[in-house]
Amino acid sequence: MDPLIADLVALRSRFGRLADQTEWEWEQLARRQLAVQPIELLAVLLDLLDAGVYRPHPRSEEQELLLRDAVLATGGEGWQKMMERLETESWEVRVAAGRWLGGAAEVHTVRTWIAGNIERARLVASVATSGGEQLDPVARFLINTFGSDKQVSESLRSALIPNTWRDSEADRYEHLIHRVTTEWLETKRDVASKPNADPNR
Repeated sequence: MDPLIADLVALRSRFGRLADQTEWEWEQLARRQLAVQPIELLAVLLDLLDAGVYRPHPRSEEQELLLRDAVLATGGEGWQKMMERLETESWEVRVAAGRWLGGAAEVHTVRTWIAGNIERARLVASVATSGGEQLDPVARFLINTFGSDKQVSESLRSALIPNTWRDSEADRYEHLIHRVTTEWLETKRDVASKPNADPNR
């Protein structure tokens, strides 16, 4: 990658909020870092978010995708860095995280980062998705391990609501609630009957 492009991307914070066209052009340069310097790019994006000069949601889907792609490209390391920003109660990072961040890492990475800490479990639940037809693996892990915590369970339950609003189908909402409840009970029974079983299977 051209070092000049890397420098231009890194210097973004000096220019504050940009006009839409200029912002788009900067994003195209930034995307060229994804394959070669994803962790550096993610650090820049998170700093810009904290500074309030980069707002990927809800103004621009392209920006949101750039942030998401940077997290995915960095694997567990990048996911943990963004979760750590959430721990600092950064409102800008929380808004940008939406509901996609919780499921942007493998269950092992999530489990390791939480390390039995209920506050971290609640934080992950607040940015977790319930999944599509099947319960998302991270949501399943949270239910299995921290489902008795009211804040965790309410966060996961609220993750179902946006689907209901978009579809305007009350029966879909009831179906999703039933699905989560059923899977919760089934996985709880499995864990109880097999003390050494992996709760995420």
